[in-house]
Amino acid sequence: MAAQWVRSRDVVWDEIDGEAVLISTSEQKTWVLNATASIIWKCCDGTISIEALARRIARECGREASRVKSELLDFCREMEQRGLFMGGRVAGAACGESTLGSFCFKGFSMPPLIKMESLSLGIRGRPSPRNVSGQ
Repeated sequence: MAAQWVRSRDVVWDEIDGEAVLISTSEQKTWVLNATASIIWKCCDGTISIEALARRIARECGREASRVKSELLDFCREMEQRGLFMGGRVAGAACGESTLGSFCFKGFSMPPLIKMESLSLGIRGRPSPRNVSGQ
């Protein structure tokens, strides 16, 4: 058994231009993840351990596995503190080739980053004639 984080069931998300937009339905908060963080988010679906993911990334990108694992753990802990990941233990599996290929082509040298966090304001008023919501 290996340590793993899994996406919170409370969070809905979509990917736009390689970046993930996450919305917590209970906390009414929104986050935007950069491309690297988005790939980690997609891989944390309950099918791969952090150890296995770190080994695959290290192999694909020519980086030291222990350093990659340390960076992944730091990021996953931050995501868990924000309520976006749930910690757990499962057997490791393999993440899809296309996902990790994207990781390397996007440049793993770019650290995973939560680019923006904000409160979701809920349903806004209908647009004004100038397309400014809530007026």
